[in-house]
Amino acid sequence: MPAAQFDQFENLDRPVMPADGMENAQQVWEALSDEREQYLESVRADLIRAAILQKAAP
Repeated sequence: MPAAQFDQFENLDRPVMPADGMENAQQVWEALSDEREQYLESVRADLIRAAILQKAAP
């Protein structure tokens, strides 16, 4: 039976991020979220345009 090569409980007594890191993490999250939202801005229009062109094609 294979044995784990690491201790999965190592560092569980330490915080994931510093206590003052929450504000920075929130700013990064919002920036990434805004960037991802832009990916979808024109999708609806593109899909509708494609459907119209497909119907118009002989």
